[in-house]
Amino acid sequence: MNDVKNLVKEHAELKEKADESAIEITALNELLDEANGQIKQSSEKIDELEKQLQESNDAFEKIQDEYDVLYAKVEKLTQEEASVEVKVVETCQELGVQPVSASVSVEERDYATEFASISNPAEKTKFYREHKEQILGGLN
Repeated sequence: MNDVKNLVKEHAELKEKADESAIEITALNELLDEANGQIKQSSEKIDELEKQLQESNDAFEKIQDEYDVLYAKVEKLTQEEASVEVKVVETCQELGVQPVSASVSVEERDYATEFASISNPAEKTKFYREHKEQILGGLN
């Protein structure tokens, strides 16, 4: 009979532990559901941010492409301007007109001749930009 009482007591203790475990499992499942909900919200937010990032990257690339096109046009126009102004200076020299500012003395550097003698287009453009006033003789 003692064995039966011990078995009943042990059964009651195990049932109590099983009930406590069931309560803990329920609480853990609720926490898991909450965590899964937060993960889903975070995933949705990440997707939204990735979409915004892609849109920003696309907009940036479009602006960069437009900038590249405009920059190339500016460079081309700058070279064309320098070329036209070189022709003006050369024509002035052919006609015997010195395209020099009235404030330039005879001993000073002859920018127009120096400019006309430069053969490298990049150097010529740079020189022109630095000495435009002296090359045009104050005509601009």
